[in-house]
Amino acid sequence: NADDKIIQHNGYGHVNINGFYAENFGKLYRSCGTCGNIKRTVALNHVWGYNPKVSLVTVNANNGDVATFTDDIHVHTSKGANAVCQTTSSTNGKEPKVTSKGPSKNCVFNKNKIEFY
Repeated sequence: NADDKIIQHNGYGHVNINGFYAENFGKLYRSCGTCGNIKRTVALNHVWGYNPKVSLVTVNANNGDVATFTDDIHVHTSKGANAVCQTTSSTNGKEPKVTSKGPSKNCVFNKNKIEFY
């Protein structure tokens, strides 16, 4: 259980999330939205998310962040693809605003290959 983020990515680089289960959380992964203009990437494989309050992943579109969902993704939610990934616009210290939800060039996944239950 986590009220907000489980994994917060503040620096440069890439994160792999493989074989992970999360339940009753805000976001499994969050690319920092107030840490400046830094590109980050994340790949998810064999991930189960039960009852995400926001989404499995939130990335910053204006920084060029990319989240790639590869194989075996399961989400227990009534929000459908909106609960898989969302993008925000990063800021310099202010709370970022959501710019999109669901598949996009920054949130790479096929909603037909994700198991919703």
